[in-house]
Amino acid sequence: MLRQLQRSVCVFPLVFFIGLGVPQQATDPCTEFNALVAKTYTFKSLREPGLDPAQLEKDVDQFWNTVKSKKQEYLPCLRKAVEDPKSNPFFRYDGSNLLMEIDPSPASKSLQATVFMASDMDMMSARRWVTVLSYRGYDGIDISPAAERWISDRKNRYIFAEDGNFRVGQYEGALFLYGSMEDRMAVPSLIKIMKTPNNEGREIALAILATSGSQQAFDALKAVDPREFSPDAQGHLKTYLQRKPPLLPLKKPQRRRDDYLSVLQDVLKGQFGRYEAAVELQEHGEADLITVMKSEDLPLLRKARRMVITGCSQDAIERYNSLTRIIVTMEWQSHPLPKK
Repeated sequence: MLRQLQRSVCVFPLVFFIGLGVPQQATDPCTEFNALVAKTYTFKSLREPGLDPAQLEKDVDQFWNTVKSKKQEYLPCLRKAVEDPKSNPFFRYDGSNLLMEIDPSPASKSLQATVFMASDMDMMSARRWVTVLSYRGYDGIDISPAAERWISDRKNRYIFAEDGNFRVGQYEGALFLYGSMEDRMAVPSLIKIMKTPNNEGREIALAILATSGSQQAFDALKAVDPREFSPDAQGHLKTYLQRKPPLLPLKKPQRRRDDYLSVLQDVLKGQFGRYEAAVELQEHGEADLITVMKSEDLPLLRKARRMVITGCSQDAIERYNSLTRIIVTMEWQSHPLPKK
């Protein structure tokens, strides 16, 4: 008995340390994550028959909460799954939104834009599709494929119920998308649409190009054959090519340049109250602004205009038009047509 006990004592440490030396097989977090995706996203569209909206919302909320509670483990898995074009299409859309919530990095923004541009608008809502992509356009991402898709189909429309049932049609949606982008991305795309015979968005492209104020846009509009467009478009084009500034500077400014620079910095933060008070609600607010601003302020004015249009509303269009009058006036004052 004693010998057996001694034998067991001698053997125990060896067995114990051997046991410690054998690693336990860890569960791959992405395997767990993918199983959660497969369990939650059993549908590819909200329009599929037989779906229970209440249960679907509950399941998706639980999925989001689980991923957010295990952010460190699941974030790489989420990104990889959203990047995969073979993933469930509705998951890719919804997952890109989740990715933006837990990691709003430039890489996540770029991925979300890619997913949205590849998605069927019916999968979400046209309003969300346009609004999110306008934000990504402001972030400096080239969303021209989405803008071309919208502008080229006159059936594209939606109603913004919270904005007095505002009807967003082919022109408005195109303005929200193209207006949010930098000119270096938007103008070449608009020129391409304007030059494409039978494209349903040709005249809308012409109209939006006329808001650019850039020399590239002016040269493109000057080169088109007016006879290819409607009488209304021809009239607008003729007036535009005269290059007459829409505003005239005041003899005596009411505010200082620093005041307006501060107002525009607020606009870049998405705060429009001071711009409305200082410019929109003043009888000569726009004229006063151009009186004191300098040509070196044009990049700031252009960026502010891109920000305001991301509101995708009637107010956003009014502010965009206000800043367009300012930008066009300042551009044309700096680069007048040569006298004949």
